[in-house]
Amino acid sequence: MEGNRKNGTSGRRLRETLRCREAILSAAAELFAHNGYENTSMKRISEHAELSVGKLYSHFEGKEEILRALIVRHIDELQSVTDGVRNPGDAPMERVRKTLAAATAYMKEHPEVFLVYLNENPLILGGLVKEEISKKRETLMDDLAEAMDRGDIPAGAPAILATVMMSAVQGLAHMLAESGRVDDFDDIPAIMDRLLLRPLEAAQGDR
Repeated sequence: MEGNRKNGTSGRRLRETLRCREAILSAAAELFAHNGYENTSMKRISEHAELSVGKLYSHFEGKEEILRALIVRHIDELQSVTDGVRNPGDAPMERVRKTLAAATAYMKEHPEVFLVYLNENPLILGGLVKEEISKKRETLMDDLAEAMDRGDIPAGAPAILATVMMSAVQGLAHMLAESGRVDDFDDIPAIMDRLLLRPLEAAQGDR
């Protein structure tokens, strides 16, 4: 009986810890996105999360730790989402399309985090964002290189093509997130398909 009471208490403490962390990260994401990292105080985060400042500091040492936890969590979640739709048996251009659709759907769900991801000084995060963007570019490069080897798209420089595609997607998503046009995220895969992917495939077919 004593063991059950202890387990029950531990379970409640864990749930409360997770609830507080979630409230803090959600509040920080909104404030960082709309007010900027430098203009957001720990006191403001505590107020927005409806927690005391002391409670806030019991979970995080400061703003930098909150920012890092926020970005790391969403990098991991985005990676899981995109990995989940990538089937090795699919043609490489199909993997590109599925990855793009999954990524933009995730960004639509978390526009504030996406804005923080792009807007804040990457030096604060020790190169974390830069490293993640490089990983995404390498995956896209590999898919495009495979598509070129198969003859699905014209041979060329996959690194340049991957950079152009990622820059276009990030630019569109950034503009939509900042303007509050979150529903228009659904249009990004179709725009990329119409302007870049299908023309590449058609160019190879015309040869």
